[in-house]
This record gives sequence, structure tokens and C-alpha cells, in this order.
Amino acid sequence: MRTGVVFGLLLSALTAPGLALGQTPSTMELKSRIPLAKVDGRMDHVGVDIAGQRLFAAAFDNRTLEVIDVQAG
Repeated sequence: MRTGVVFGLLLSALTAPGLALGQTPSTMELKSRIPLAKVDGRMDHVGVDIAGQRLFAAAFDNRTLEVIDVQAG
């Protein structure tokens, strides 16, 4: 659940219309959730590729790097 909320917030930040790079929205709204198959346990460091619309997250307990395509879900 916590992982889904984190990615939902990051997804909202990536797709917020009308924001210039470096600006932050006054409020964030959860738009959607992206389920991560076979990812259990905690997520650690998260990175973002704004131009490529991707999120990178270290699935600590799985010992994997998850690459999430925000557009494709």
C-alpha cells in the first residue's frame, strides 16, 4: 500500500499540467496507481526521468531495480 501511494504521488508530480521545470504544485492529487508485480517488502531510493516519463526505484528486499513506464502504467 505504501509503495502504491509513493508512486502515485510521483506520478502526479510527473504529469502535473502547466508546471515549469523546478516549480512545485500547491497541492498534489493521487491520479492512479501502478501495481508492481513480484515486488515485496520495502522500496528504497527513487529516481525520475521526466523527459522519458519513467521512474526508477530500488526494491530493497527483492534486490532489484524497478523501471516503471509512467505512460504505459
